[in-house]
Amino acid sequence: MSCEHPEVKVVLTDEMMRRFRIEALELGVPVEWLVASLIVDTMDALSDPPVVPVRPARRPAARCVA
Repeated sequence: MSCEHPEVKVVLTDEMMRRFRIEALELGVPVEWLVASLIVDTMDALSDPPVVPVRPARRPAARCVA
């Protein structure tokens, strides 16, 4: 597998392919475009992990010494 042209294998359930075919007909696009879009969106999501906000650590309360 080349880094310039990576290949992926996609396994879709019969139900998912049925839904893709219906959607493709409604949109007037080839079903391959929808599958490719799914792959691209998935790969983008994997390459750009979500940013998780990090809270600053809490300092322990100061103790008063009498």
